[in-house]
Amino acid sequence: MNSILQADMTGTTREPDFRAIYKTVNGRSLWLHCFEPRNAASSERPVILLVHGGGWTRGYPAIFFPMAERLSAMGFVVACVEYRLLDTHQHGASVFDAVADVQDAMSYLRMDSARLRIDPNRIAIAGASAGGHLAIGTALFEDYREVNRSASFRPDAVILFNPVIDTSEAGYGHAKLGSDWQTLSPLHRVHSKMPPTLLFHGQADGTVPFAGARAFQASMLAHGNTCDFFPNQNGNHGYYRKSPVYEETLDTVYAFALRQGLLAKL
Repeated sequence: MNSILQADMTGTTREPDFRAIYKTVNGRSLWLHCFEPRNAASSERPVILLVHGGGWTRGYPAIFFPMAERLSAMGFVVACVEYRLLDTHQHGASVFDAVADVQDAMSYLRMDSARLRIDPNRIAIAGASAGGHLAIGTALFEDYREVNRSASFRPDAVILFNPVIDTSEAGYGHAKLGSDWQTLSPLHRVHSKMPPTLLFHGQADGTVPFAGARAFQASMLAHGNTCDFFPNQNGNHGYYRKSPVYEETLDTVYAFALRQGLLAKL
C-alpha cells in the first residue's frame, strides 16, 4: 500500500513541540508530551491522546513519539500521556489510579481546549495493550469515583491496538485486579452509547488473548455501536509496529479518522 506517511518512515523522530502538566497528585506532576501539526492553520484542531502500554507496570510516553509524529502529519494535535504505574515507586498506585489519570488527561484537554487551540468536539484517544484498556476506559469507567462533570472525559472516537479488553481469568490482568476485575473489564461493561471504535488485534497474540477482542466487537455490534475490527492472522502482541504492517495500520487509522469526521482529507 502506498502510505500517505511512507515518506516520513526514515526520518528522525522529532521531540514534542510542547509539554503541559495536566494533573498533580501526591506531589508529582503528570505531563502531556504534545506534537503539533505543521500544516493545520485552524484554531480548532482535532486532537488524539496516545496511551502507552506495559501491563500497567512499565512503559513511558516516548514509546509513542514515532506514532505521534506520523499522526501529527495527518493533522492531529497529538498528546502522549504520562500516568501512574503499578509499582512500589509510584506511591502504591493501582490500576484504578491509572484509569483516573487518563480520564483526567482527557478532561484537561477539554477544559484547556481554547488555550491549546483544539476542537473540544474532536478528541480521540488511542492506546496499546494496557494503554488500550485505559483508552477505552474513558468511554466506560465513569461510575467508580467522583469526577468533574463540567469537562467530560468521554472521547469522540477510540483506536485500540491489541488492547487488554477482558480482565477475567480468561483474559489479561485478572491477578492484578483481583475481586475488582469486573469493574474494570471493558468486555463486561459495553453499553449502547459507545463512541465509534477502531480495533486491531493479532490472532497469534500470546500476551492478550485474541478471543477477548473478537467478543468485544461482537458485543459492541450487538449494542448498536460502531466497531471496525481488523484482525491479523499471524500477528503477535505488538505486530502492528513492524513495517509494512505499520504503514498499513496508520493508513487504516487515517481512513477511520476521515469517516468519523475527525480529519479533513489531506
